[in-house]
Amino acid sequence: MKAKFVNATFAGLALLLGVVWLWGALVSPIIRCLSEGTGNRGCGFLFTMLTWMSLPGILAVYFGARLLNKNNEKNIKGAIGILMVGLAFFVSFQPAVLALFPVGIDREIARDASLLFGSFIALIAYLFLSKWALRVSGFPVAGIREVIGRVPFLLIAVLIWLFGSGLFRIYSPKEEGYTHVHKAPWELMGVLIPILSAWLFYKISIKACGIKKTELNPQAGSPPVAATGETVGKNKRIIMRSRQKSVGDNETFVTLIRVAQEDPEVRKTLAGILGQSPFHRKSLLNTLIQEMKLKGAPADFVFAIGALLDEAVAQQAAELIGNVRENRG
Repeated sequence: MKAKFVNATFAGLALLLGVVWLWGALVSPIIRCLSEGTGNRGCGFLFTMLTWMSLPGILAVYFGARLLNKNNEKNIKGAIGILMVGLAFFVSFQPAVLALFPVGIDREIARDASLLFGSFIALIAYLFLSKWALRVSGFPVAGIREVIGRVPFLLIAVLIWLFGSGLFRIYSPKEEGYTHVHKAPWELMGVLIPILSAWLFYKISIKACGIKKTELNPQAGSPPVAATGETVGKNKRIIMRSRQKSVGDNETFVTLIRVAQEDPEVRKTLAGILGQSPFHRKSLLNTLIQEMKLKGAPADFVFAIGALLDEAVAQQAAELIGNVRENRG
C-alpha cells in the first residue's frame, strides 16, 4: 500500500510538472504568437525552438503516465529524474538565489552559476529519493550506481564547461583597443581550463560512483550489457562461492542469476533449457531471445539470456540455479 501511494505521488507530480511545463514552454507562447499576428513564418520558427524547450515537459508526462500504469525501476527513476530537472530549473531562477551574487557580477555568469548550483541540489535529491522509492517498492538497491548512470554527470560537466568559458570570456584581460580579443595566454586558457575542469569532474564522479562502461562478454561474443554494479548480498555470496571467478565477474551472468532467483517461473524455464544438450539448448535460447524481443522484455534480461549461449556460462548457471532451489527448499 505504501509503495502504491509513493509511486502514485511521484507519477502525479511528474504529470503536473509536465502539464505546467508544456503550458509555459509551448502552448502559451504559441497562443501569444498567434494573437499578436507575428505571421506564419515567425510562428513556425518559434514552434521549432519551443519544441526543444518543451522536451522536459513531454518526458514528464511520459514517465508520469508510465509509472501510473506500471511500477518498475525504469519508470520510478525516470519520473523522479524528470522531477529533479524541474527542481534544478526552479532553484536556479529563484530571485533569492540570484540575489546571493554580488551586484557587480555579470548577470550571465550569475545565471550559469545558479543553474549549476541547482543541478547539484537536484542530483543529490535524486540520489536520496530514487534509492528510497526503489526500496519502498521492493527493488534491491546496493549502491549509487544502481540508481544513476553517466548522463547526469555529463550534463553537469557541460554546465561546468559553460560556466568556466563564460568566466574567461567576460573577465579575462583584453587587448588594448579591443573588446573581445583577449591577451595571451588568457585566450588559450579560456579554452583549455573549462574543458579540463569539466572532464575531471566527469571522470572523478563516475569513478567515485563505481559506474562502469558498457561491457562485452569476451567468451561468447554476446550482446553488450550495461554494468549494473553490485547485486544484492545473497546473489553476491552465490557468485563468490563459484570457483570460476571469470564467470562470476560477468555482469550479464550476475543479472541472470538475480532474475532467476526472484522469479520461480523464470527459474523453472531456465532449468529446463539448461538441462538440454548444447545444440538443443542454443536453439531454444535463440528462439526465446527472439520471442522476448518481440514482446518487449527488459533489455538487461534479454542480454543476460544471451550469455547462456556460451557453454561455460550455461554450465555455471545450471549449478547456481540448482543452489538457489536447494536454499529455498
